[in-house]
Parts: sequence; structure tokens; C-alpha cells
Amino acid sequence: MRYETLIASPVAYAPDIETVADDEMLLIGKVCRPAPRLRRRDRVAAAGRPHSESLALLDGELRVHPGLPPELAQGLFAAPGDYRCVVRLSASCGLAVKALGVPGERLPGLDADRAQDFVFSNEGPAFRAADIRGMRSWARWLDGLRRAPAAAMPRHPLGEVYYSQAPLRYGAYVAKLCLKPASPEPQRPAAVTAGIGGDPLALRRLLIEHFAGQGAEWLLCAQLSTDREAMPVENAAVIWPEAQSPYRPVARLVCPPQPAWTDARSRQIDDGMTFSPWIGLEAHRPLGQIMRLHRTAHLLSAHRRGL
Repeated sequence: MRYETLIASPVAYAPDIETVADDEMLLIGKVCRPAPRLRRRDRVAAAGRPHSESLALLDGELRVHPGLPPELAQGLFAAPGDYRCVVRLSASCGLAVKALGVPGERLPGLDADRAQDFVFSNEGPAFRAADIRGMRSWARWLDGLRRAPAAAMPRHPLGEVYYSQAPLRYGAYVAKLCLKPASPEPQRPAAVTAGIGGDPLALRRLLIEHFAGQGAEWLLCAQLSTDREAMPVENAAVIWPEAQSPYRPVARLVCPPQPAWTDARSRQIDDGMTFSPWIGLEAHRPLGQIMRLHRTAHLLSAHRRGL
């Protein structure tokens, strides 16, 4: 595979690439506090929410490409190899990948399987809010994501591009990631389009039908930061210009035909696993204020679920 040459050298990672405000933990505490109108419902649904929101729960394989240029051969992608993984497609516009048995120095946290998690959203290459001050409440933000699929009538989940939105360390450098479909986009039946607003399980049934006879593949791509001003770490709402640094493929995610969703599988994954960009290698440390907010929100969520 031929790789485009960057027009500028990638920005080197260093701990001081992040800027932590003096009042950041206070702001995170306020944002993570449950919104009053959501508290009772959240307590009641805490255990069942993940179970009801997953669309597909898949076994797959992450295949790191051979022959990557040095700036892309970093962290998990430093050498070619195949990693068994768990893939979760959710109704809240997300796709999460948990690669298992990944060697290397770990981030502190929940990591019994030496996993590397990558968490993606199909809401575009940048986050809705620039920083914590742009978010009234984490609970309200999650509630908005849960309502979005019914309101927006999304395209087929297997035809979407999914983005990390916020940056992460990429070994010696800094990057954003995305997953691009590598198999033909499925055609969503008109009946599903018409009925999805009143039937939250329509997309799940569609994926069950698809994976009964077909698989799906994505290219995992990295966009290296080459300009600290144009590609900021602390402002997650900025779209990094692809003209300066394109997304370049580093691995292929392959999910073969399989039962896409079962009650037993949901109990195993929805109720028994947690997905977070903070589960993984130090070489892929999440960066920026929104990612640091995600760490606290994840720990609180895992605690409520008994994980």
C-alpha cells in the first residue's frame, strides 16, 4: 500500500502538550453530576440502558498493516499483527472496538484483558463542544445522543464513517482516528427508513439480518497532527484540516458473518464489559479536556454498574 507523504513533520508528543486549567476538576465534577430531571430515570435504567442500546455485539479481528511508514508504525501499530477484538455498535451513534491481548505499558484503569479500546462516533470529525465549559451536563449530552437516532433517521450503521473526534497520543506523535467502511455500503430498506422513528429496534434487526449472511470491514485510519495551532489538543470542536494531514490507513477491522445480537451476548458485553479510550496503552493516552472529562465519566459509570 502506498502512503501519502505529509507536507509537514508530525507534532511530537510531550506531556506538556496538554494544558490543565486550575479549576478543571471542579468543572468536571459539575458536568458529571446527574441532571435533576434525569436522576430518577438514570438510577432505574443504570443496569438496563446498555442492554437496550446496543445494535450489534460482534467478534472481529484488527489486522495491523505491514510496511507502515515510521510515523504511522507507533503504539499498537508498531508492528504488523492480528488482534482478536470485540466490537459494539450502539444506538447512541457509536462504534467501540476492544482489541485483546495487546502488549505494552498500560494506562491505569480497568484492564484485565490487556485491552486497547478505541471509541468512535458517527457525528463527524470533531466534538460538539470545544471544552468542558461548552457542556452543561454529561448526563444531558448522553440523553441527547440516545434521542438522536430516532429523530435524525441515521443511515445504515455499516455505511457510516466513525471518528475519535478528540485526539490521543500516537506513540511519539499525536493523532485523531477514524473508521471508514471498507465493504460496500448496505442499502437500507425503505420500510426501515419509514419505521425507525417508531421502532428503536429496527436498526438492530437490520444488523442481525446483515450479519446472518455477510460480514463487514472497516479501515482504521490515523490523522497525525502537523500544526499545533491548526490542530489543537484542548479544543475538541476544531476539525483538523485533512489538506494538511489526511487520514491514512493503519489497520483493517474485520467482522465475519455471525449472530449479531443475542440476550446472552448482551449480558456478556453490555452488562459485563466497559469501553473507554482510557483502557489501553500509554502510547495511546487520550488527550485534551474532553478526553479527561470522559475518564471521570467512565469511572463513575463503571462504578454504578459494579465493574
